Amino acid sequence: MSESIGKIRSKKSGPNYTYAVLSVALVLFLLGCFALVALHTEQLIRMMKVLVNILVEIHPDTTEGSIEELMKHIDTSYYTKTSTVQFISKEEALEALKNELGDDFLQFNFQNPLYDMIRFNTQATYVSGTKLEIIKNKLQINESVNAVYYQEGLVEKVGKNMEKLTWLAIIGGGLLLLVALTLIHNTIKLAL
Repeated sequence: MSESIGKIRSKKSGPNYTYAVLSVALVLFLLGCFALVALHTEQLIRMMKVLVNILVEIHPDTTEGSIEELMKHIDTSYYTKTSTVQFISKEEALEALKNELGDDFLQFNFQNPLYDMIRFNTQATYVSGTKLEIIKNKLQINESVNAVYYQEGLVEKVGKNMEKLTWLAIIGGGLLLLVALTLIHNTIKLAL
């Protein structure tokens, strides 16, 4: 009987570290993912800020020459992201609205309530509440401009959500680092 126990022990020559190595590798991989999210949050915020549209509503009696001048002025402004200025006629806007809402909303044959518009994006450094308000006021001085719109709440929400995501990534990464160190420490203790 003692010989059979000796044979069993001799078959198992050393501990198997496969699960320990796999678990440590998985934890370190997840830690790296969290670190990437934390490092690239600023770039994500910048990308989201650039996507905020500013809409300039044009007076109905404005001539085409005045509209082109206004577009050129916006395109050459310091705050405008290059090649984002786009003219949208009221007919194009009506077609886009039909596509979104369906044809039912025009069943009463009302006159087109939309205006001609210029849409553009600003550079990421100018997407904040106060700077966008300054840009809005500068554009409204022009006599061809009826109104200027942008998504005011979106700018602040994007920044706050990205900050929360950064803190979540840092906390999650810290926990994963603690788990990885514990696993490595226990694996080394078992090996000794």
